[in-house]
Amino acid sequence: MFVCRLLALLSCSVFNTFPPKAAKESNNMSENHENCITSKYFTQEDSLLGVVTKIDHTDASFIIRCRSGGEIQAQAGVTTNFTTLSNIDSLNSDRMPNPPEYDPSKPSDQVRKYIHEGDMLFIEGVDIQNDNVRRFDVRNVTRLSDAKGNFYFENTHWWLTQMARLADQWLDDLFDDRRTFEWDDFAELYRTNLNILGEPTDNVTQECATLSRLIYGLSSCYLLTGGERYLQAARAGVKYQRETFRSLSHNGQYCFWMFGKRKSNGVTESLISSENPDDLGTIPLYEQIYALAGLCQYYRITQDWEALEDIRRTVRSFQKFFWDDVETGREKGLTGTGGYFSHIDYATLRPDSDALGQNKLRKNWNSIGDHIPAYLVNLILALEPLPREQNRGIVGHNFKIAWNMTRVANYYRSQAAQCSPQNESRAVAQKDFAGDLEKLAQQLISNMSTAGIDQLRGGCFDAMERNPSGGLPMEFAWSNTKDFWQQEQAILAYLIVYGTTHDVNHIQLAREMMAFWNHFFVDSANHGIYFRVEADGSPVIQGSYAQKAGHSVAGYHAFELNYLAHSYICTYVQPGPEQSEADNTFCLYFRPDAGARHTTLNVLPDF
Repeated sequence: MFVCRLLALLSCSVFNTFPPKAAKESNNMSENHENCITSKYFTQEDSLLGVVTKIDHTDASFIIRCRSGGEIQAQAGVTTNFTTLSNIDSLNSDRMPNPPEYDPSKPSDQVRKYIHEGDMLFIEGVDIQNDNVRRFDVRNVTRLSDAKGNFYFENTHWWLTQMARLADQWLDDLFDDRRTFEWDDFAELYRTNLNILGEPTDNVTQECATLSRLIYGLSSCYLLTGGERYLQAARAGVKYQRETFRSLSHNGQYCFWMFGKRKSNGVTESLISSENPDDLGTIPLYEQIYALAGLCQYYRITQDWEALEDIRRTVRSFQKFFWDDVETGREKGLTGTGGYFSHIDYATLRPDSDALGQNKLRKNWNSIGDHIPAYLVNLILALEPLPREQNRGIVGHNFKIAWNMTRVANYYRSQAAQCSPQNESRAVAQKDFAGDLEKLAQQLISNMSTAGIDQLRGGCFDAMERNPSGGLPMEFAWSNTKDFWQQEQAILAYLIVYGTTHDVNHIQLAREMMAFWNHFFVDSANHGIYFRVEADGSPVIQGSYAQKAGHSVAGYHAFELNYLAHSYICTYVQPGPEQSEADNTFCLYFRPDAGARHTTLNVLPDF
């Protein structure tokens, strides 16, 4: 019951969004003067995502229309490279048939082979403008679908392959060629921080939350592939997490998770409070939340009652120390407005301590909303056997809310379907609640599709001002870069909302986002995922962004995407014309522990 209560409370939280503002008339000086930068001799390297609307085979040129509605003429030449989208394994998927009398040395024949009207393509090249003359010289064309129009990333093996290669490389980087694992291996070799090549950095800290995220990834990989190596590693990781980072209250009722452990100069230091700069010296709730991510996914597979007991103790801690109860909060000196505080003082275990500084009595998405995707959905699935601040918006968080509100709506709709005729009023209330959640999700999706998506290149941006200035339709809080976890949230949001609405625009946007992810974020050379790319898709690999693993990067978001994108595509997206009906089926693998106390197993992949 405590899980269902948590879900209901979280579902009722209201989040702000930023609908696009109508453009205002501007008094900018530029309206009264010539532009400082003219179109003479202007060149810029760029990438574009669009649909082919017209082809001139004789001239080896074609026109693509971007999501913005704008069209541009693309010119192919003898140096233009034509490819098809590759997965993380870099295998060549190019099986485009040669047209009659095909000569690969002729750009016009290459266009005949690879460019068809209605196709969605990535083009990369040089935009050249001089006065009224403009041309986009294409250097790379990447097809996203085969000759029959089937998108490569909707093939049954695509996300399974990506997930398995990621997991294999992660384990190889940490543990060399081991195929069996003990928790001693994690004690000796696990590192939170790895460079882009997967090698250890000078930072030897082991963080609990990032370890848990890796366990989530390994567990998810086992769920979809049944690979013994992933289950072995997940089991050893869970054992190491529970025995190394767990801190129980004197009566065993509550559990907190230490931030991490560090061994230096022969001395092992236990790190109780967070060392993350934004949370320094506190116990932030989101780190406690993500300490459960791996345990819950592992519990789904194994029904390990000891893991469940630690999950229960941790949730009790959320309710005891972070929850701002509406009825009793004011009596305790808190705000009494509901929700969860984002930080507590490690010394007093209170959210109102002056020692918390700017984090005193603070609430945010990470403390209220992150419960749902991090552990709550998986925990309910495991426990409920069938059939019984500033005015800115983070684009990825809005997508995450839309995704999770739809998941919760699905849950309440399923609960309504199981109500007996005597509980008709309860069923109606649950259906109404589900409808409200879906309405909110679709509103967020609509807003983000205009304000948060790159209308020319694909992908979604990071942080946007809610009220753009100067008559512009958008304004960036920092830069127009794109982060990997935000693309993941967008893909899952579009796929699951498409499953509810069957709106073809949602599946089209999902495909554009999946295309951007697979073309630009997948690091095939190192079997990893780039954290950040520029607007045109070029990877950012300076500073902390040159790391494969770190405080903000672990085996979580990429594996979550692989796991759920595969499940959602098989569930919601109909197989293409050349695919058999069997292609929308899939397998999940479980390994219940001999000592499991549950006698039934819920095999739903998600709500």
